[in-house]
This record gives sequence, structure tokens and C-alpha cells, in this order.
Amino acid sequence: MKKFLMVLIFSLISVFSLVGCAEKNEKGQRVYRVYDDVTLVRVTQSDYYDILVHEETKVMYIRYHNGHQAGISVMIDEDGKPLLYKNN
Repeated sequence: MKKFLMVLIFSLISVFSLVGCAEKNEKGQRVYRVYDDVTLVRVTQSDYYDILVHEETKVMYIRYHNGHQAGISVMIDEDGKPLLYKNN
């Protein structure tokens, strides 16, 4: 599982640093299609970071951006498990 998560994170970093492909879904949220079957939805936006959620697994990611610098990381709880997004 850890190996899969690391591969996914590095893949996402590579994709976001090379490609800026984003669109909007029916709710008006920005959607990032990383692969054909991997879609991340932006649920929170600020000047320097976005909170992205994987549509199927609800795992939360934070994407930092400042000028030409950017990065993405999975968000974890105090036990080291990925945070899951809860709709209100």
C-alpha cells in the first residue's frame, strides 16, 4: 500500500508539474484529470494552496502553488492514514 501511495504521489507531482489540464464539473468545481480513471476535484482554494479530493476514494491532497513553484502531497491524520473527505 505504501509503495502504491508513493508511486501515485510521484505520478501526480509529475503530471501537475508538466501539464495544466483542468476543467469544471457540473457543480462548477475545478476538476483535474490525472489519468483516464483518476480524477481530482478542487474543494478548497486559496492564494497559495488548493485542497483536492480523489472522486472515488475521497482521499484528500494538498496542492501548493506560488509562482513557478508547485507541489502536491497526500493529507494524513495523526496516525499517518490518509484523510478522507466528508461532504457536509
